[in-house]
Amino acid sequence: STTLVSKLASKTQCNVIGLSCIRDEVSGFNVHCSRLSDDILSKDLQTSVDSLNIALEKMINLAPEQYIWGYKRFRKVEGQENIYNNDR
Repeated sequence: STTLVSKLASKTQCNVIGLSCIRDEVSGFNVHCSRLSDDILSKDLQTSVDSLNIALEKMINLAPEQYIWGYKRFRKVEGQENIYNNDR
C-alpha cells in the first residue's frame, strides 16, 4: 500500500475524507463521502496504512463490480517481456 496519504495525515493531523463515485443508470453518478477513522492520523505508519486499507475496502465493497482492478505494477521489469502487452 502507498504510504503518502498516511504520512501526510500524520504530519498535518487533518481530517481525511474518503470519496467514491458509484455509477447508476438514472442520475449518472452518486458521490459517497465518508470521514476516515482517526487511526489514519496515527504516528505509527502501519496503523495508519491499515486504517486506510480498511476504508478503501469499505468503499470498494459499495460496488465492487465498478472498481477498476487493473494495476500494471510490473510493466517495466528489466530482462522480461511486458506481460501487459496486448499485441500478442
